[in-house]
Amino acid sequence: MTAAGIGSVFKSTSRQASCNYGIGNDNRIVLVVDEANRAWTTSSAWCDNRAVTIEVSNCQNGGNWLVSDRVLNTLIDLVTDICRRNGIKNCTYTGGKDGVLQMHRWYAQTTCPGPYLGSKFTYIANEVNKRLRGGKSTSTPNNLYRVRKSWGDSKSQKGAFKNLNSAIDLAKKNGYKVYDSSGKQVYPEIKSANTNNNNPRFIKYEKWTGVTLDVCNVRSEPNTRSKIVAQYPVGKEINYDQVWEGDGYRWISYIGATSGQRRYVACRRLSGDTTPWIKF
Repeated sequence: MTAAGIGSVFKSTSRQASCNYGIGNDNRIVLVVDEANRAWTTSSAWCDNRAVTIEVSNCQNGGNWLVSDRVLNTLIDLVTDICRRNGIKNCTYTGGKDGVLQMHRWYAQTTCPGPYLGSKFTYIANEVNKRLRGGKSTSTPNNLYRVRKSWGDSKSQKGAFKNLNSAIDLAKKNGYKVYDSSGKQVYPEIKSANTNNNNPRFIKYEKWTGVTLDVCNVRSEPNTRSKIVAQYPVGKEINYDQVWEGDGYRWISYIGATSGQRRYVACRRLSGDTTPWIKF
């Protein structure tokens, strides 16, 4: 459901339900009920009177009720913003009603937020706290964050900012990287995770479209040793329905229209330079 759809669902008073915010599967946020007012969300007056409630759209109905990666990231951004404006310095998740993050199913006969999103609450709390503690917004008077294709390519620079968040926003829009004044890449974060991942692993179903930012090979299996069966040039749309990980890469996957076989396209590395080659 889109953000506009969420707003329409809760528009009628006969619905007798609402939320403060909704995040649609189009990655847009809709304000349904102002934070200053109570939303009718959890069936618990005690909870609703204290909470800022968020309805999150799924990218798959049934099963684990999956949420797309970009909607999950938007949810983290929204929770961070809510915490900052309301003076919450530590976004806690305890697995119970004494934490900041709460689940609908604790107050009503429902499976909401579903198995997938429910399993992400610890991750959400950790990511929010990183941002609240300055992990993504650190700035110093003498440090500028530069948005470039690479540190050595100064002519590609799109802008320079004292605020890291502003630099990251511009980098995301252009598929660029962010460097501090010493030339260290600070976005996308360079991870040191173990890349010895030769066995492909199915991650989730996700019907979406990506646009190539670089030339991308299409392979018969989710590993770089498999046969290249086609190639996408820059600026081409790829409609996919599955996400996989394998051989140190994250892959999007679809059924080839001509071959009828499942195909795989790597969209980014899992560690090191994790800059994506496909924009979602």
